[in-house]
Amino acid sequence: MSDKTDFAKAYQTVGEYFCAFSELDRELGEAVKVVLGLTMHPAGDFVVAALMDPARKGNLVLAAVAVAKNADRSEPSPKWKKSAEKTVKKALNHNEQTRVPLAHSYLDPQADGLVRVTRLKLRDGQLTGEPKPRKLQDKIKEAREITKKLQKITTDLSELKTPELDWLR
Repeated sequence: MSDKTDFAKAYQTVGEYFCAFSELDRELGEAVKVVLGLTMHPAGDFVVAALMDPARKGNLVLAAVAVAKNADRSEPSPKWKKSAEKTVKKALNHNEQTRVPLAHSYLDPQADGLVRVTRLKLRDGQLTGEPKPRKLQDKIKEAREITKKLQKITTDLSELKTPELDWLR
């Protein structure tokens, strides 16, 4: 059996990934507060905490992007809407395709820094799941890039209106 220090790079990469994803999740929460008009309200953190799951937050932000209007109630540019929608969908996909499997699978660190991820699933009485080596450095970079784009969307949404949610304010 190898010394655990042989796997330090893999352990570090897993930790770094989850820290990068936590920034993405936090930004989704900040966007939720903007959308619901709770940025300066003490209840903002309570609402974000109650939503818990990044998918719930992301879907709320995605819905807000779809109905967002300029201050004069005109439509934002189609380019902005398409870009914002694409970014939020990337965040949702990243959560589903990377974070969830890492958080809910068996992680087998390798000495070369890779992590083998085994996600067991039981469907119709059949057990499936093969170990898949994951290089997390690309996923860390991706999470950080999505976070930067989400920060821009959060700022943009603070200047836009969401008429369907005006009843909350």
